[in-house]
Amino acid sequence: MKICLISNLYHPYARGGAEKIAATVAGGLREDGHEVFIISTKPYKNFQSLKAKKEEDNVYRFYPLNVFYYLNDYRHNILWRMKWHFLDMFNLHSYFIVKSILKKEKPDIVMTHNLKGMGYLIPYLIKKSGIKHIHTLHDVQLSTPSGLIIYSKENSLEQRIFLRKWYETLCRWLFGSPDIVISPSKWLLDFYTEKGFFEKSKKAVLTNPVGLRQAQALKYSPNETLPLTKAGAESKGLRLLYIGQIEEHKGVLFLVNTLKDLDINFELHIVGVGSKLELIKNIVQGDARFIFYGFLEREKLEQVFYTADLTVVPSICYENSPAVVGESLVAGVPALVARIGGAAELIEEGKNGFTFEAGNAEDLKKALQNCFVNLDKIKKMKIFAKESSEKLKLDFYIKSLKGMIKD
Repeated sequence: MKICLISNLYHPYARGGAEKIAATVAGGLREDGHEVFIISTKPYKNFQSLKAKKEEDNVYRFYPLNVFYYLNDYRHNILWRMKWHFLDMFNLHSYFIVKSILKKEKPDIVMTHNLKGMGYLIPYLIKKSGIKHIHTLHDVQLSTPSGLIIYSKENSLEQRIFLRKWYETLCRWLFGSPDIVISPSKWLLDFYTEKGFFEKSKKAVLTNPVGLRQAQALKYSPNETLPLTKAGAESKGLRLLYIGQIEEHKGVLFLVNTLKDLDINFELHIVGVGSKLELIKNIVQGDARFIFYGFLEREKLEQVFYTADLTVVPSICYENSPAVVGESLVAGVPALVARIGGAAELIEEGKNGFTFEAGNAEDLKKALQNCFVNLDKIKKMKIFAKESSEKLKLDFYIKSLKGMIKD
């Protein structure tokens, strides 16, 4: 089959896990013998950026005409962002660019991922073109423009204001009912179903595939105690790992503040970049227990996983299915995950990880202390963590996807 995959971001442009999933799925489909081309975006450079250009790896990129590029939203105030969101929803420039590409390539199937920043007229275009449409959900962006619902602020003004409700209604109308809607978590699918989205679509929960190389993961022995620190010194305490955006809603600030005064022997290794990075570095300045890596390419990221005792996912926003949870399990590393949204759906308590109440510092402390006291058990859990990741393998995802398409 000839398959078109549309994602607002695609390597090397990235913000979170959704674009990594899109790239992983594209690779899996190609390995399965399908012809795949990608439509995505790029920042504005000059007038030529407004035209779609086919680049290597069969990727079409263009700059969707708007007041700023999607990845630069944090630089602008709320009034500019409101204007951007309105233009984005009805982006005729994107509509006609994508239309011309689909007309030229004539795909059998179009698979869409996050479309924020490309325009919400695209689902209508696909339906009008008569092409089978599969949409994969990644977050709550069709309900709230920011894509964020913060724990304990579910009934905040931002969530109750009439503009958000109008936005949600428009998104529901513009997206309509794609042929198939895939959600990586039951929580997210229920979230949209309860709001009346995708009423006529065939819906399925299919866990995101993990892009870590299985061969690399198999090199790790559960009994190894390899150093995680840059200096190479082996730690005798609890080696914790945080991977993700260094932003408040991801809970990393909450995690650091909770750990700072915790009386256990630990190291927290922080991988990622974001607007709160310098703030966190200042908070823990001079504390050797906190080690920062910045951004790591996939190959180095894989190596970091295999020497950690526990990956911590401390989100304080409603998550779908954080990619880092699956990556951790594939690497044979148990995870300690906040119970919020669908974040902890992959965790079997006490078998491949643990959970705690989101935003609750005392509950997190108790969980960390328990992990420290039972460090030997944590190391033994690595075997089951890896075994529990079988359903996260790419070939399982592609096989399930093909089954949905044939039905």
